[in-house]
Amino acid sequence: MTKATEPRVHPAWGMLALVLLGLLTAQGARIAFGAFVPAWREGLHTDLGTISLIGMVSYLVYGFTQPVVGQLAGRFGSRAVLCIGVFVAGVGLLLSSTASSVPGLMFLYGALASLGFSAASGVTAGLVVRHWFTERRGLAFGLVESGFGAGQFIFTPLSLFPTSAAQPQPEPRPLSSNAT
Repeated sequence: MTKATEPRVHPAWGMLALVLLGLLTAQGARIAFGAFVPAWREGLHTDLGTISLIGMVSYLVYGFTQPVVGQLAGRFGSRAVLCIGVFVAGVGLLLSSTASSVPGLMFLYGALASLGFSAASGVTAGLVVRHWFTERRGLAFGLVESGFGAGQFIFTPLSLFPTSAAQPQPEPRPLSSNAT
């Protein structure tokens, strides 16, 4: 009598889940930049233009480092670069929450976190998919790219909650001054 074997899940799908989780967190936090603007403006006593400049620096760092990330992933492996990217983005975001000056936030978020965002991006994720998938590659790419949208869907509301909870709420006013 032969023993029926259950279909085994290929390790590529586990790797894809980890890549998706990395993109979801790193890119979700990156896209949630706007949720932090009011708290940064108030905490750093600065204007919207200055915070927008930090955002611009972040996008420039992210964009200009993509080719470097591709080279690093080709040399050291996309998994390693992706993992380091998620870690650096997390450290940059954590330290950004302690920034007490505009130059500090410019470095911590605009440069450090953005370097991590760049390494934890579609460049490295695409290389992981290309390496691990020969069949169903289109599905794998589609799932990876869904991490960007899912991250935005999850992290923007989560980012708004602590910043809105920390801001003073207006006092409730009675509906009418002629209350009997």
